[in-house]
Amino acid sequence: MSQDLNRSLYFWRNRDLYKTCPSCSVAYGQDVFYNCPEYFGYRHDSKGKPFSQSRCMKCRGCSTPPEDLFEGCTFLETNDIIIPDIRILPLSTTIFNSYEKVKNFFLKEMPSRGNKYYYKAHNLSVEKNTLILFQYKGNIIGYALYESEATITENNPNYEAGYRGYYIFAENSIKLLSSPIKGETMFENFSIKLSQATSRIKLSYFPILMELLDDEQDDEIDEQSRNIEEKTIREVSHFSITGIHSFNSSTNATVKDYIKAHKNKMAVGSLGEELILKYEKEILTSIGRKDLCEKVTIVSSDASLGYDILSFDTTGAEIHIEVKSKASKLKYFDFYISDNEYQKLKTSSNHIIYYLSNLRSCNPFLFKLDGEMINDSNIKPVLYRVTLDYEIEEY
Repeated sequence: MSQDLNRSLYFWRNRDLYKTCPSCSVAYGQDVFYNCPEYFGYRHDSKGKPFSQSRCMKCRGCSTPPEDLFEGCTFLETNDIIIPDIRILPLSTTIFNSYEKVKNFFLKEMPSRGNKYYYKAHNLSVEKNTLILFQYKGNIIGYALYESEATITENNPNYEAGYRGYYIFAENSIKLLSSPIKGETMFENFSIKLSQATSRIKLSYFPILMELLDDEQDDEIDEQSRNIEEKTIREVSHFSITGIHSFNSSTNATVKDYIKAHKNKMAVGSLGEELILKYEKEILTSIGRKDLCEKVTIVSSDASLGYDILSFDTTGAEIHIEVKSKASKLKYFDFYISDNEYQKLKTSSNHIIYYLSNLRSCNPFLFKLDGEMINDSNIKPVLYRVTLDYEIEEY
């Protein structure tokens, strides 16, 4: 546990990233963690690079400590590991003259010898559980958690080959990315130029890095993630829209299977609708309105309505819910709405967008967006309809 409660700490749990809120931690007398970035949001540095806010959304802008903890807080558990630092370790292209050798080394050789990485020149001085990113030929190709190091003596067979010690990485922490992170992407996100020297990434950039390391398809959902009974939606109520997201010029995009992508998108959308249906029924049941609960229904098959779910508020008035779903964690809002949906959002107070993120986890996050949050100042047209009458002139 941290002695300095004003320090931001990070750890992983079930593929989710958690961060302390210094204000909540000081008020409560121990480290208080929330999902990150959902409960923190982003700021931008002088170069326009996004990094995690220090304090949670509830504490930001408040001069006094919170009277109670933000819903969704958690504390360190036995298996949680604090990540103290993030470092980049370049791999020698002399030793690894092909990617196939790198792949074989990380997936077979290193695990078979106790996760040991032998070095000829010592160039890492880090704390235990530091996240090490492996760089090969200008790309990040994998990562692992650093555990310890040791020197070797002259009687060790590797000594004659020029090796002087080895790093040990935590068991089962070594992962090779299926899609390497390009050097251009690292520079655009973290202002780091990859070279043959070790370098560091600030912990405040951790949420952005996590998004890059999560190299599964953004819109892909596995069978285990489809079980809605094991999921509990967590609404994020303290957030605001800060502007239009600026996209980087380079990406990690690979060749896309559009048929598979469409099927995944449909599966994610369907799962999102089912979760919101369950969520709305549970709310009405909890306030004793089972009569209204029975009327909540999915209506997405009727495109003319401009929404996906018909629900009701506590007075019995209709709520028209348009559901947008994302399988992975939220970095920024990114979705399409039709003109019909947009007009209803602007003109109808009972029309609202429910944006679900992190559907792969047991605790998806819900953001509610209304017509005040989404308006002409922050919506971007990407398609124009052309309808023109014409006649053929006589020659």
